[in-house]
Amino acid sequence: MTKLKFTSSILILSLLVVACGDSNETSSDAVTVDEELVTQTTVESTNEVSEPAAETLTGEILIDGSSTVFPITQAVAEEFTILNPDVKISVGVSGTGGGFKKFCPGETMISNASRAIKDKEVALCEENNTKYLEVQVGIDALSVVIPSSNDWATCLTVDELNSVIGMVLAEFERLEAHHKDGGGRATVRTVRSAAIPKLGLIQQELFDIGGECSFMPGQIPEMMTVISQEQADRLCDEMDVWTEQLEPLSSFILPAGSPLISTIHLARTIARRAERKAVQIRDADGEGAVRDVVIAYLNRMSDWFFVLARWVGMTLGEDETLWVPLGKRMQD
Repeated sequence: MTKLKFTSSILILSLLVVACGDSNETSSDAVTVDEELVTQTTVESTNEVSEPAAETLTGEILIDGSSTVFPITQAVAEEFTILNPDVKISVGVSGTGGGFKKFCPGETMISNASRAIKDKEVALCEENNTKYLEVQVGIDALSVVIPSSNDWATCLTVDELNSVIGMVLAEFERLEAHHKDGGGRATVRTVRSAAIPKLGLIQQELFDIGGECSFMPGQIPEMMTVISQEQADRLCDEMDVWTEQLEPLSSFILPAGSPLISTIHLARTIARRAERKAVQIRDADGEGAVRDVVIAYLNRMSDWFFVLARWVGMTLGEDETLWVPLGKRMQD
């Protein structure tokens, strides 16, 4: 594939993504590139979309990164290959951090991310002379909806989440450490040593959050505001390490499997509900009621439990239960 064709493929994909947002937000100085190359590429891209191109695009586009952005990228890739069947597009899911580790050295052309690029990742791109254009394709928003008939789900606390994590720890301890023949199970030691200390630290941090949230807005002692972006970033870094070892997602995963895996998924759902409750409190009582960094921490935690469940299952050799769309179930 020539450099011109490669740039054209990326530009078309970027334009398709940008088209999902407000076209007025496109900035002429958002990125510095060769003016002649942009002119040539734009003409070639326009021909691809509106008129039969004189030359067929060929080659490969490698994409990796966030599982959150994966469905959008996959859909765009499928539409692109309909117009350009000779272009092979590979979309991987190694997590935001894992995606940047491949993107900055030039191993991939597009990196999906569900957060801003970190300073260390910017430095890695600069070291490899990798220049990039950041395009926002969407906002991962939360909506808190409670039906008027609901008179019981009025309070969901981090204490409940902490208690379920205790159940997860108990399930880790219940894992059989030895085979029936007496031989040791190295995989059990692997998941225990990786997960148990991290879960213990999360329990401490959730207790910190509970203490902070027990104060009235504006009256939180400085000593209680201990959760920072550093803790949220740590969860992302830990997810990235596990995600790099996992196979890319081909479908949504059902919360099923062993008692350990199922309990981890239960913790995931409660972390998500705790996040929604925190957002509800902030919206009702004002910005000072729950700090944004606490909400971000809870948001990362639900993803953290999802990745942990997959990684533990993979390490222990357990199969994942995939969701099958209704149309396929009816065909089967």
